[in-house]
Amino acid sequence: ENNSQNQPIILARVGNFLTKRFSDFDVRNYGYSKLSTFLESLNNSDFQVVKLHGGYFVQEKSASTSKADIEKEIIRLIQNNKGHVDNLSIIHEELKKKFPDFDVKQYGFSRISSFIRSFGTFKIKDNMVQLR
Repeated sequence: ENNSQNQPIILARVGNFLTKRFSDFDVRNYGYSKLSTFLESLNNSDFQVVKLHGGYFVQEKSASTSKADIEKEIIRLIQNNKGHVDNLSIIHEELKKKFPDFDVKQYGFSRISSFIRSFGTFKIKDNMVQLR
């Protein structure tokens, strides 16, 4: 719910939200004594538990690679493939090779096609990607 603000949330507030949403939620049911330890154990790619100003907060993980760097890499891939890449999955695989932590979710997208369209630099037709 705080995603649009992109600000850290106090850990206790996350706990309160989980308890309101799932009345039977208790980290002890999962073998943990602290909510922070439970959340850290999830190895989630969307959020992380951090200690700020003496307290614990939950914040969205920021993208490790800039969109500009990703855009440059997609352009390079297209140029090296005679002006087009035949399949979106090829671009996705190459981006994962070049940037191992790459995940479109870090940029607010659930699909690689939506992410690539967001640049405005590329045209996608029948799963083929070209420069505009």
